[in-house]
Amino acid sequence: MAGLEGGVVGAVAGAGPGQTQGDGGAGAGTVAEGGRGGPGARPTFVVGFCVSEKKFRRLMRAPFMELLVAHGIEARLIQPGVPIAEQGPFSAVLQKVPRGSSFEQWLREFAAEHPAVPIIDPIEKIARIQSRERMLSAIGQLGFRVGAAGPGPPGAPLRIPVQVFVEDASSTELVLRRLEESGVRPPLLVKPANPSQHEIYAVPDLRRLQELCEGGELHRHAGGVLLQNFVDHGGTLHKIYVVGQRVVEDLRTSLPDFQNWGQLEAQWGKPFGRISAYRRPSREEGHAGPSPLGPNLDISLCTAIARELQAHLQLSLFNFDLIKDADGHMYVIDINYFPGLSKVPGYEQFFLEFLVDSCTKPPDAVEGLVAGGS
Repeated sequence: MAGLEGGVVGAVAGAGPGQTQGDGGAGAGTVAEGGRGGPGARPTFVVGFCVSEKKFRRLMRAPFMELLVAHGIEARLIQPGVPIAEQGPFSAVLQKVPRGSSFEQWLREFAAEHPAVPIIDPIEKIARIQSRERMLSAIGQLGFRVGAAGPGPPGAPLRIPVQVFVEDASSTELVLRRLEESGVRPPLLVKPANPSQHEIYAVPDLRRLQELCEGGELHRHAGGVLLQNFVDHGGTLHKIYVVGQRVVEDLRTSLPDFQNWGQLEAQWGKPFGRISAYRRPSREEGHAGPSPLGPNLDISLCTAIARELQAHLQLSLFNFDLIKDADGHMYVIDINYFPGLSKVPGYEQFFLEFLVDSCTKPPDAVEGLVAGGS
């Protein structure tokens, strides 16, 4: 989120709110304009995006922008340094702003002054998943159990890996003591507490963990780190996207099982970027099909988990990562707010539907749909 207090980046010089750049691409300040009357027609809805320019550009690919225009929607990148209300009016505002930033405060003030404009999602509801220290606590609170039709043992609980948070990873002594107290043991993954930081360390043994601590590699993560038991899962990650009332599964590659970690040896002591890699195809409710990483999970099970988690978190736009071990036990290993939808094949249609719903339903109705999970 560099640039918005380092995150949201404003329009290019000469292109204010509502203006487009001549090249037709989604650059800084670019919007998708127009409506059912054709290019230049006044849009029916204006959706403000409090996100980084990079995220906005990735979402605003040409096919998606064409859909927005055809449905009378203008997507507008909100600029920092200018009151949000002056950049509207808005039918809805989607946001992913850094916690504690001045832009977050401006957004709070806008929400208080314009209660009829849906803020997706409300800042206070996102807070519980803005740190990996407490992010997965929601799973234990759900008490969700996999049914007989699921891929795991009937009645088996949805799990999270054994994990422990360490606020100061520069102290090898503290790290080892927390491991001993928590039961976390190598092989393990080390993740920054801040979920917007995607660096992950694969640690095969205690010696390499000590080297990470003593070398200062982990100390640069000022918010602390999460140490999480690695669970063998066949190298397949099930990313489940919740976009309003849509549930979409997208399979990605992941780290290999521990017996094959020898191929990662050159990476010891260095962070991976995103472990998952982009792979097609994706699948949503009612859409079946084989996958090169298959098999897919039972979509009815994905939907049931998604609805329970959605109602608990009170969020409408997020994803969670699922893995399955050789015995069929299922683990949630991460939850992300407003994830990278543009990586999911076919995102244009379901994200369009989500924007239309957000603009046409009052805030209390939108929240009611999330709470009810239907």
